[in-house]
Amino acid sequence: MRHTDEAGYGSGDRQGCLRGTRADVLLQLERWLKDEQDHRIFWLNGLAGTGKSTIAQTFAETCFADGKLGASFFCSRDSEDRSNLKAIFPTLALQLAYRYLLFREKLLRVLRANPGVGRESLCSQMERIIVGPLKAVRIRTLIIIDALDECKDEEPASAILSVLARYVDEIPNAKFFITGRPEPRIRSGFRLKPLRPITEVLRLHDVKRSSVDSDIRLFLRTRLSDIAKARSDCDFTRDWPSPSDINTLCEKAAGFFVYASTVIKLDALNGSPWTLSYWKNTVAVGSTDSDILILDAITGSWAAVLPGHTGGVKSLVFSSDGTLLVSGSDDKTVKLWDVQTGGVVRTFHGHTKMIWSVSISANHTTVASGSDDKTLCLWDIHMGVSLDCRVTGKGVLCQVLPHKYSVPHIHMWWNCSAVGH
Repeated sequence: MRHTDEAGYGSGDRQGCLRGTRADVLLQLERWLKDEQDHRIFWLNGLAGTGKSTIAQTFAETCFADGKLGASFFCSRDSEDRSNLKAIFPTLALQLAYRYLLFREKLLRVLRANPGVGRESLCSQMERIIVGPLKAVRIRTLIIIDALDECKDEEPASAILSVLARYVDEIPNAKFFITGRPEPRIRSGFRLKPLRPITEVLRLHDVKRSSVDSDIRLFLRTRLSDIAKARSDCDFTRDWPSPSDINTLCEKAAGFFVYASTVIKLDALNGSPWTLSYWKNTVAVGSTDSDILILDAITGSWAAVLPGHTGGVKSLVFSSDGTLLVSGSDDKTVKLWDVQTGGVVRTFHGHTKMIWSVSISANHTTVASGSDDKTLCLWDIHMGVSLDCRVTGKGVLCQVLPHKYSVPHIHMWWNCSAVGH
């Protein structure tokens, strides 16, 4: 019978929750599993990047250790087998057979009578290799299906949930933990009449923000400290990460664990100080290398590399709509990039030392930069002269504001004014 070995919770390099994080969510799952009431299905509902799969992995590991997990299937749109609906029930059945001897005996009888059952319809698979054996042996078990929304499914209501709705009442001793984004077909599936009264729903994006931020801070502080201890190539002259570093990253994460996870992956990969800017699911990364990397924060895959600077990139910021990116570098220049094409729109020259900070106005007319040369510069993006500008031949320098110290941070307001501190 065709199955997918790498779909189980123990396959691959999936990571669970850091100890001490997502405690409230995991406690709710534990209570649901112990509850003898009618909620035999749990839907962990969450937007992309909220940590559904990480929670599912931890829940699976805990339940397996307690002897309560029967089978699991972690779907993935990046895998042909793990996005194939017809691979789910055969894989779950095989895992249940390994887990329970009595189930195995019943399943073997089915396969001897009909070796091709794994190629039949979802309804036939569910009835013959899941429901039939479970009804016969009456074992209490937990089945986990993670990221159901990542399977290829053309039905208006999830095909898997539609089949589950048809048969769930026949296997009252089995509980199902399912995660997925609130996409239309997933929502429609859980609204089916047989599933509504027996489904408990937790919306991760509705979890109290303070609780999520506390978990993200703990995650960042622990993982970054581990990296600092392990890196002998860098001389950390002060405690790193500092509380302000953690707070800044947590603020940028905006409640999305995927951002924090991406930060950790990049730091471990680059092995050097880095800067990054985040816009929706897109992350721009700069380091002591002169290139800027653009990646998908959800999948972690590289989308583009922006070459152009000749020194390390110290500061990055996306425009408010994500179409433009501003970078400041050790090479004393500020660059404006078109994110879609990856091309340089303009390079601004004028600073005499490295650029520590950059910002861009909400109306995309002005860029601000702060430098180690103790100046704050305002640049006209469109070569206009609405401010007190002078043409340098290497961009238009709007204003140079002297500072007593280097300018590590810049805030810009809608009217294009800037303040450095």
